[in-house]
Amino acid sequence: MNSLDDLLGDFRFFHDTLSRFLERNRLFQNGNEDLQAFVGVSGGADSLCLLYTLSRFPEIRKTLTILHFNHQTDPERNGMEEAFVRDQAGSLGLPVMTGYRKQAPSGLSEDLLRRERYQFFDRCLDQSSRPVLFLGHHRSDQSETILMNLFRNRGPRGLLGMSEFRDDRYARPFLSLTSSEIRAALQKSNLPYLKDPSNQDSRYLRNRVRNELAPLIREIFPPMGIESLSYLAEQMAKEFRPEIRNIDSLLDHEIRGTIIMPLSLFRFLSPVRQSILVEHLFQQQSLWDLPVAPSGNILRSLNRTPPLTGPMGNGWLLSIESGKIRLTHNSTEPELDETLSPFFQFRPLDTKSNMEENIKLPRGGLIHLSSRPIEDDWNLWEMGMKPSRQCVLQEEDLKSLVLGYPFRGAKIKIGVPGNRSKNLNREILESRISRQERPKIPVLYQNGEVLWAPGVVPLPHSPSLKTGWGVKLTYFPWKEL
Repeated sequence: MNSLDDLLGDFRFFHDTLSRFLERNRLFQNGNEDLQAFVGVSGGADSLCLLYTLSRFPEIRKTLTILHFNHQTDPERNGMEEAFVRDQAGSLGLPVMTGYRKQAPSGLSEDLLRRERYQFFDRCLDQSSRPVLFLGHHRSDQSETILMNLFRNRGPRGLLGMSEFRDDRYARPFLSLTSSEIRAALQKSNLPYLKDPSNQDSRYLRNRVRNELAPLIREIFPPMGIESLSYLAEQMAKEFRPEIRNIDSLLDHEIRGTIIMPLSLFRFLSPVRQSILVEHLFQQQSLWDLPVAPSGNILRSLNRTPPLTGPMGNGWLLSIESGKIRLTHNSTEPELDETLSPFFQFRPLDTKSNMEENIKLPRGGLIHLSSRPIEDDWNLWEMGMKPSRQCVLQEEDLKSLVLGYPFRGAKIKIGVPGNRSKNLNREILESRISRQERPKIPVLYQNGEVLWAPGVVPLPHSPSLKTGWGVKLTYFPWKEL
């Protein structure tokens, strides 16, 4: 019997596609070797091809876990699928985590099944500090998604389809491949996969698009048909890439749960930049631990004449007052002052008394303080120049320091004169920290500037810390306690 490497001899194309994806998104590269890899496997051709390809990468395989969700819609067929996935995992020597739906009455919507599947995925990923879930979506899936978004009036963002790497955890490396390429490779290598009969069920919208609408479009517009929409997504992604500078200058007021800006300025922007602006605004609100409003609702409402006011979804309310856009969240919780102001003021410490103290953080987790002679095992390089979860300070530094949370406009303290300051929120959004954890990151401020944020902003290295006494700060997220 041939080995797996022999069977996968024709998979060089998929191997190269995955390599480019990893390099493009800086995954499992230098500095990111501590990522935990997961792969969603249903037993179908797409997920099996992805599994076989991932297994060829040693740096991924050593942490790779297979996730399979049993929807319980057809117990006999679902049980066969689960057993098949477990057999494939056994042949590769990989662990499997399986989720089950307790009850599955008939007539379930595809949206509900997808939501429950992703809830299972998230529960598994939350057990890891730096998870990445690989999913087998391909170019055909992308085209179907864009076509459905087009008729659902999802706005310019809907034309982007699925992101190849979303929320720093969902990875779709095969969006450039077609389903026919994937199946041809598996058949040529005699690798088994399952065919899901539910893919022919016309009760599901995606199946109707795939089995009824897509063939008709391909007949009228050969040879690509709806798959040409995936190229549109690539072009739209380039349009969305430019950033809006000086967002603060467009806003009259912004705090947690409230956004105010002139309607005339908003309408002056192109549709693409309107969409980018709304996305940026709600990224900030998510850092303040509030839900994101559906951007399509806001864009459609503000471009109506007159604007359509009222609920926008997820607790957000749109109103127009004196020519101003006012977006407010109906949260009954009081304003969290710690999001805009410090919640902890350091007091003078006697560092030579081997002090130990825990600072309980308002949003979970704690900062552990310890003072003792600075030693080599404190690893000043790790705690200084790289964005570590630890930093070391001198006693006199503590007098001017406070702890707080991120807020828009917060600037990072730059140690080199003449260098331009960096924006804290931009650094957080570009980090590998999950969306759920971003609002909980404590920030160390000095004279109004960001000095240190664990995992995001490194503490400027101080040569004077090689000897003497110091105070070490260590951040522990709530899920590690």
